[in-house]
Amino acid sequence: MSATSPLLALNQPVGGEFGITAELPTLELIHSFREGKFPLRYGYYRHVDHPKLKVLQEALAEQCGVPHARLFCSAHAALYELLRLLAHERKGRRLIVLHSGELTPEWHERLALVQAECVFLRLAAEPLPEASEWSRHDLLLLLHKGSDPETLPLQEAGRGTLLVCSDALPPSLENHPHIKYWTAPVSDAQGAEIGGVVLGKVDRVMGELHELRKQRGAIFSTRLTTQANPQNLKSVSSISAALTASVAHREIRRIFTEMDNAEDALLYPSGMAAITMILDTLRTVERPKMIMIGTLYTDTYGLLRGSVLEGTTLDWEWVGVGDLGRLEHAIDDRTALVFTETITNPLGDVSDLWAVSELTRRHRIPLVVDNTLATPFNCQPLVCGADLVVYSTAKHFSGSNAHRGGMVLFREGALADTLRCQHRLLNMELCEDEASFLRGCLTDFPERMAQFNTNGLRVAEFLCQHPAVKEVHFPGLPDHPSHAVSQRLLCGTGSVISWTLHHDHPESFQAVYDGLWGPILKAPTLGSNTTLMCPYALVAHYHATDEELLDLGFPRTLLRIAVGCESNLNEVLAGLQTALARAFPQPGQG
Repeated sequence: MSATSPLLALNQPVGGEFGITAELPTLELIHSFREGKFPLRYGYYRHVDHPKLKVLQEALAEQCGVPHARLFCSAHAALYELLRLLAHERKGRRLIVLHSGELTPEWHERLALVQAECVFLRLAAEPLPEASEWSRHDLLLLLHKGSDPETLPLQEAGRGTLLVCSDALPPSLENHPHIKYWTAPVSDAQGAEIGGVVLGKVDRVMGELHELRKQRGAIFSTRLTTQANPQNLKSVSSISAALTASVAHREIRRIFTEMDNAEDALLYPSGMAAITMILDTLRTVERPKMIMIGTLYTDTYGLLRGSVLEGTTLDWEWVGVGDLGRLEHAIDDRTALVFTETITNPLGDVSDLWAVSELTRRHRIPLVVDNTLATPFNCQPLVCGADLVVYSTAKHFSGSNAHRGGMVLFREGALADTLRCQHRLLNMELCEDEASFLRGCLTDFPERMAQFNTNGLRVAEFLCQHPAVKEVHFPGLPDHPSHAVSQRLLCGTGSVISWTLHHDHPESFQAVYDGLWGPILKAPTLGSNTTLMCPYALVAHYHATDEELLDLGFPRTLLRIAVGCESNLNEVLAGLQTALARAFPQPGQG
């Protein structure tokens, strides 16, 4: 099936011009995409590049004479993500930094974040080794000013891999085969940096970098694509000028710190970028282990399981919600952090944060809590003893399906100082356009969140009473395993509900999903003001085996509904009734 498949006409954006998700109205469309028959035009913003982003990346690649261009939230973030990937592909890789003049303390700090062995060589001050002396495992990072590759002081890399970090885009790298990668700022029409790009020639690495950007979240905002000026080959001298905190940033931080009883906050280009920066700060070769509590959001789960340092996948251990004995046994001197979600996605389990934080404090291990599903309206994890609180601001805080961003909140201390330093060195700030949009959405957040809570409970009760429904996972229901904890810990249980059908054989499952659902949109995200649903296991864990899904605690036919904050829920309930009426038993069964 080709990229011009008629199925793609069904794949429409949700959230308007800058929508962060898209409709997936049939199982055939999902299967075809996940099996690689064609790429989606639109999808969840970290997983599927928006058409505007694809066009800009293709323009940069063509102009600069390379096969691939990958955009990031800043030039320093682009370099960091590339170096993390290359430096930790295998143990024993050296990062040889070639620079002219004095290297600033800030550059030393920035490169230290990569956690790789660095060798610094000052150009013109000391003789360079012959090209033949470079090892094939050596990464040669040349810090350069200007756009002309002809002026580089190194025109041969031998068996080493040459990366150029410049303050300007090159006119073309086509005739410079020794340059494998070039990182630079991307500017707007005024010459101010609005993001960064990695230009690359190695297909495998650039493909992996693309996948890592999806997972790690240092994304370039789609809102900035129309402002970018890829033809600007001039040096961008004030790299952080366009990425510093504005009035909107400061106001957002003030609102969130008040809601969360925090002392300060940092904004990021996505929720996964916020989580990634925490993990990169806390996990080291000496302390590589992370403990997960509960079945987490799939991208968090994948990031935590797949992190690599020095060619070795970092340790992780899973502990069930409420299993404090196993948690205490799992903590050892190699443990870097404990991570959980206030309300887990998709099963709605709730950790007793008071009990967990008492244990982590006793062992002096940071407790990190993703509070996205609960929001500070329903829970303030810092009050319960958490050390860091993470949000995807793209969800309930926005509600519009048109914003992407993330946040970390904390109390003051050494860890806060480290995160602030990392944030500054990598320019991991949420862009001004996203911050201004989010600020406008926060005005009615408390009222919307109260309605989310009300609607979520009402839909969960409706599903429980429906004869076509087998199991419902929602902590607001009395028979949910986490109900008692949720009543002690939370002011409300949100509106994300998962459920299964009695008749979930393929024909029945497809009939239920593919048909009409009234006003409910079939799109994979949550926290939307309008109700969305998706076949969660197929969207989030398509390639998982049945055994792996069993370990996660749900079947391949799990459905998830993210109930909106509609003031009149009757049409949503009618849509559910219409869809569930299509479920039917297998022939020969009652």
